[in-house]
Amino acid sequence: MIKNSNITGKGDLYSTIKIEDWDIEGMIDSPIISDDAGEYICNETLYHTLSKLDGKTPCFFLHLPLEQPDAKGLVLQCLDRMLRPACLDVGAGAIISEGKFLAARRSPSEKHAGWWEFPGGKIEEGETPEQALIRELKEELNIETKGSCLAPLSFASHQYEKFHLLMPLFICRRWWGNILALESQEVLWVWPKKLRDFDMPPADEPLVSMLRDFL
Repeated sequence: MIKNSNITGKGDLYSTIKIEDWDIEGMIDSPIISDDAGEYICNETLYHTLSKLDGKTPCFFLHLPLEQPDAKGLVLQCLDRMLRPACLDVGAGAIISEGKFLAARRSPSEKHAGWWEFPGGKIEEGETPEQALIRELKEELNIETKGSCLAPLSFASHQYEKFHLLMPLFICRRWWGNILALESQEVLWVWPKKLRDFDMPPADEPLVSMLRDFL
């Protein structure tokens, strides 16, 4: 597969797919990304194919070794990632104390730096949303809770530019430990009616009204 970097600097053409969004490590046999389609007719075939396209149609070159045990499966994975937007599953928690919600601010090094959001994070392979949220609360805020303390309230479904986000939201009123902003720049307890005064990700915004009504 070809990624966007110069090979010769003399009219090179590159694949229009965004390899960085593909989760290569999660694919069959973890394919290797290359700047070169190969010798003989491979590079020429890819070049002439790209030259006939409009620059937007997704195109890539896939080498399949003779000993590839699941060639069909790998091809289907590539097509799935090329044609369908990536989906990001996230577990989030509305941490409540004395009628206030806990809001966490993203650090300057993170994407969407400065935005306020509900604590939580990506659901890892093999995790349930509840398990992911319990882990993230420990990693981000130094607090512990358990599944029986998490009550599902709603979920967010939002299409971002590079991926689609699915985010179940849980109410959490019981936890243990002292809250520390281990990964966020700042954390604040916020009254429900004040939530809209904070810059929040688009996916979080529909949940704000629901939470205000909930309390």
